Amino acid sequence: MLPLALAVLAVLGLGAFVGVGFSSVFPRLRPRLSRLAPNRRSNLLLAAAAAPLLAGVAGASTLVGPALLAELGVGEGHCHGHGDAPVGFCLAHPPSDEVGLIPWFLLGGLALLAATRLATKFRRSRRARRINAALIRAGTEEQVGFLTLPTSRPLALSVGLFRPRVLISAGLIARLSPAQLQAVVAHEAAHSRCRDALGQYLAGLLSFLHLPKTRQGLRADLILAHEQRCDERAAEKVGDPLLVAETILAVKRMFRTSFPETEPVALAFAEHHTAARVALLLNGDCHLAGRSILSFAAWSAIPLISAAPAAFLWTSRSPFCC
Repeated sequence: MLPLALAVLAVLGLGAFVGVGFSSVFPRLRPRLSRLAPNRRSNLLLAAAAAPLLAGVAGASTLVGPALLAELGVGEGHCHGHGDAPVGFCLAHPPSDEVGLIPWFLLGGLALLAATRLATKFRRSRRARRINAALIRAGTEEQVGFLTLPTSRPLALSVGLFRPRVLISAGLIARLSPAQLQAVVAHEAAHSRCRDALGQYLAGLLSFLHLPKTRQGLRADLILAHEQRCDERAAEKVGDPLLVAETILAVKRMFRTSFPETEPVALAFAEHHTAARVALLLNGDCHLAGRSILSFAAWSAIPLISAAPAAFLWTSRSPFCC
């Protein structure tokens, strides 16, 4: 259990360090990210959401890996204090009684925080899946590309993680023109093809080592990127960005009830960032590419680079190494 506990501590500790570092540079990154094309922006935001956890796993593998390989008979040595063995945790010389309770309190606190966030995420997603399953069962009269919900409420949803379905209510169909209905179907179909609900779910699941404010900002930006990407694809499908913009505003005016409990397993048309979406459709293609991506990568690398010396000092001077 000790090696596993040390590995978990390394993942959470290094991941939390990177998360704090990323939070310090995220305000500078957001304007640059907003100028990228939605498809590219969504991929970078998903990677940024998972960055602290992945950095923690990579750092823990580097620190614990040599000792674990030595335990399996691959390689030599245990800790850096004995000859030329690599820097890392020492499994042959576990922490002594001098370690005290502080590291274990730290491990327990980080593990409790991670477990609480993950449990909340799973509980909400389980509830959302039940609601979405009920919506799909209620869908009737399958049309080309969508199911019709027998309700007068104006609803347009992409429901499901792995096999998403497009649901449009009879009330919305009755209030839209055929051209507007085509734009709504094209938008929701783009959500389904891109598995946007799954991407948002994974971003929320993997971002638990970010600070709360950063997690909220990443989620909001990812939702906007997904919506704008689907708006662009709907505009390509119907051949008229202005029609898509008018449809977003028309459906937004119809909405009187939102369904926050269905997020992120279901995505609703015209529910998020209406002004920004309409502005992008009206302004046309105004995205930047290469230089913004390089700038994003450079700023994102700061917390990762700063984590390296911190990890070295931790393993070379802490009581977890002999």
